[in-house]
Amino acid sequence: MEAIAASLAESGLPQSFWGEALASFVHVWNRLPSSSTAGRTQDTTPYELWYGSKPDLTHLRVWGCRAYAHVQRDARFKLDWHMVPCIFIGYPVDFRGWKLWDPAERKLIVTERADFDERYFPLSKLATGEPSPLPPPPLADVPQVLGPGGDSDDDDDNDDDPALPPAPAHAPPPAPPAAQSCSPSPEAPDFLPLPADPQIPGPRRSERTRNQPPDWRLPAAASRQQNRTTREQVPSPSPKQEASSPLVPIRSPAPSPSIADTNDSDDEDDILAIDKDLEDAHAAGVDPLMDPHSYREAMARSNATQWAEAFAEEMAAHERNGTWELVDCPPGAHVVDNRWVLKTKQRADGTVERLKARLVARGFTQRPGVNYFETYAPTAPPPAVRTTFALAAALGLPLRSIDISNAFLNGDIDADIYMRQPEGFALGGCHKVCKLRKGIYGTRQGARAWQVKLRQILVDKLGFCAIYSVGSVFVYRNGDKLVMLPFHVDDGTFAGSSDELNTRLVTRLSQFFKLRDLGTTEFVLGIAIKQDLAAGRVELSQHQYVIEILNRFAMSGCASVTTPMTPGLRLSRADSPQTDEERAEMADVP
Repeated sequence: MEAIAASLAESGLPQSFWGEALASFVHVWNRLPSSSTAGRTQDTTPYELWYGSKPDLTHLRVWGCRAYAHVQRDARFKLDWHMVPCIFIGYPVDFRGWKLWDPAERKLIVTERADFDERYFPLSKLATGEPSPLPPPPLADVPQVLGPGGDSDDDDDNDDDPALPPAPAHAPPPAPPAAQSCSPSPEAPDFLPLPADPQIPGPRRSERTRNQPPDWRLPAAASRQQNRTTREQVPSPSPKQEASSPLVPIRSPAPSPSIADTNDSDDEDDILAIDKDLEDAHAAGVDPLMDPHSYREAMARSNATQWAEAFAEEMAAHERNGTWELVDCPPGAHVVDNRWVLKTKQRADGTVERLKARLVARGFTQRPGVNYFETYAPTAPPPAVRTTFALAAALGLPLRSIDISNAFLNGDIDADIYMRQPEGFALGGCHKVCKLRKGIYGTRQGARAWQVKLRQILVDKLGFCAIYSVGSVFVYRNGDKLVMLPFHVDDGTFAGSSDELNTRLVTRLSQFFKLRDLGTTEFVLGIAIKQDLAAGRVELSQHQYVIEILNRFAMSGCASVTTPMTPGLRLSRADSPQTDEERAEMADVP
């Protein structure tokens, strides 16, 4: 027990790992000489008595030390980390390798490829060891400056700056900026003037001013105005100051000139123009159709006004619906975070329809049994949607699409959920949180709350019935009137007996939910729809989706083939129909 307690104390792991410490202790102890093997050779181990061969000790490691598990190539991308930092906790049974604990993912890893730093215990509060540092850069080319007594200047008085190389005493440094004073500071070491050497010219310095990097928190226009103000405030150095002999501190390192100052190219103005264009492109976004990832990034885009309207529309929907109320955060309450999900809605031909901003809660931080219970919510699968289109073509049913605006906001929450205020719209201070009264996207029970509300309206109010096998497909039948309505989250498609019946049901449904009437169905779930009632045909096309995939993988200019068959495929007469039944079956196949 003393060995196990010492292992846990040295490693810093909690006592719940005592089983792994015991198993590792037994694994090592069986490979050490024991007094129980008296009468045999002196170095006999229990392992040798059991297996009849000497044990291999090359795989033994210090328990609880830092370990780096190798990530297999098929489990990572090219630029991902090849190693995962873990903690060594033992040896697997009947497998030559190591058992590692990943504290970030809280999971056990068994691997045979790992690196170890046995001097560092990441969770230990007793050990003072640190990870092995990187070797310092070589200083062979830096001349050493001697002190007044001729000894090397590496005494204990200068331990505050051990990594900085001293300045060479034979070359003058670049001229100091005009904004700084050339008089020595009282705390600075003694300065010695260096005579000017006409045979050694000083480094050429560019006469242009250096712009400060743009503030990433500001839009592009504000960053350019900030740089313009900075350029107006920086004075140019006078010739008298440049010609004066500089004062060099003996023990201070020489300032390294920037890359731009040593550039002797004559095209500096062109380079500055290119840098400015790249700066504007970075702030405004390379492609306006590429969706931003946060509120701050959207406000820095060139179409920030349109995104601001999308944000305002989402917040107006929450205010109109009464999704939450601002309250003081109760002591000990679990507060759920949120984020903005931004999307550029496109039509079937790829043109931009509108910008959509949606506030989504980070529901993965919710606790089961505390702030959510039931989560199951049915939705119409793609086969059910295609079956509806097939029946519409066979029965001549016109198609009509709708989109429920902010669908999840209509559901009722069955638990107390406290959420942080949205980014960019915080009110009342940091102690105020949002207590949800309605469902919101991202919560664990949000989809179920919306489906329960939708079923109540369609079944109890409008007379639909839900198909038992597919819970999110509803059917309305009244005499010779028939309507099929598959719902995929918030997208519904009516397939009714007539356009008048579809219009009447859309009007009735709009009395309970705010929706957008999309008219005749043209685009559903990324599929372009074209219906021909006279011919009894419904055509489905994913042309725009194929174009997006080709553009994503830079294959939009690839050559097409007339017959996309497997390369090298050889067909023979044995593959053709052999009987009359097979010929009749293949007669209508092109």
